[in-house]
Amino acid sequence: MIRWLRTNLWILTSRMMSKCRVCSGRKDVVCYDPRGLWAYPNRKTYCPQHCPDHDFAYQREFHEWGCNICGEPAPHDFWAYHP
Repeated sequence: MIRWLRTNLWILTSRMMSKCRVCSGRKDVVCYDPRGLWAYPNRKTYCPQHCPDHDFAYQREFHEWGCNICGEPAPHDFWAYHP
């Protein structure tokens, strides 16, 4: 019984925390907010269309530069704007 409850709570948490904060879409969301349900109102999960400010950094798992917030790849002329 406890295992079933824990599993279902984990599934519910994963589904809720992986939604875009603006449009509640789950399709293009790459990043996941690992905090628990207590952080649902101020989660930091966005889809690329609604990302408030792209914070580009090197993504080890993708071996390319991408946004830390939404996971969108950096534009091809990224280095032209950032010295």
